[in-house]
Amino acid sequence: MGEEQIELSFPEEGGTSDPEQLMTELCECIDRFNDYWPQFVVNAVAFRIPLYEDGLVPEKVFPECASGTEAVDLCAQAFRAFSRPKQQHPGSVYRVPGYITLDRLLLDEIDSINSLKRDLQAAVKQRYPDARARNVFHGRTFPGRIMLQVYRQIRTARSPVEAVRFTWSPGTHAVTHLTTGEAIALLQNRLEMGVDVNDHRVALLTAIERVSSLSKSSMIIRERPRAPYPVASLVHTAGRNGIKKMVPLSLPLFIGPGISGDEVDVGTLAPYDVNVRRSARSDRIKSTLLFSPLYLRYR
Repeated sequence: MGEEQIELSFPEEGGTSDPEQLMTELCECIDRFNDYWPQFVVNAVAFRIPLYEDGLVPEKVFPECASGTEAVDLCAQAFRAFSRPKQQHPGSVYRVPGYITLDRLLLDEIDSINSLKRDLQAAVKQRYPDARARNVFHGRTFPGRIMLQVYRQIRTARSPVEAVRFTWSPGTHAVTHLTTGEAIALLQNRLEMGVDVNDHRVALLTAIERVSSLSKSSMIIRERPRAPYPVASLVHTAGRNGIKKMVPLSLPLFIGPGISGDEVDVGTLAPYDVNVRRSARSDRIKSTLLFSPLYLRYR
């Protein structure tokens, strides 16, 4: 969008393995990249996804569309969004799906940034193989950072595409199998915390009594719904036997000129509605609800 050409340089590969230095290099690299790529923009569209403030999986999500200069600014902000705003729940991730059409592909530049992200993640994992130790290190060394947002890759279509379509991930659950003792402890802890004592005290006590009376062969499961996330379908060749690729889209997608220089056909991101998206599979094993606020069931 700018007329003046800006040059971009990156640190040489195979440099430091110090996580703090790598984080510094990554931040500086993205800052330079954000000053660089807007000069090649042909078109840009970004979708604001509301932040999850309470940690609960939303039943409906209404993306807000931004375009032009506003979208460019929002995309640049998303690439550098490593810290958590006050209103963002610690267990959630800041997402800005969308697309940026450039008059050329910036593969080397984007690969360099993604390589730095992988080097940082590998350096931390090598120093702290244990996941809990890594979490402690993250919190102590990079306070306020959300490492999922730091590590996630910037995506680009590596070859010309005919079309890009946006949709939402299918509704899924994170399933955990619990022993009767673990389930009772979970329920009793909820009762002692008094989170919803007025609304669910009777249900909690009933669930504890029911778990205590279950046979050893009973299976207790916790099915927590996963938060929906946007995905993009890249259509390289249309038709029944066409070449398509699905990619998760937490950050805007870079695309270059279309096939034979044609304009790329890009869709929009529709609102998400759990009641429309998530339907029970006919072959799913049936289970009985124990306590809905904790997503506990048994079969």
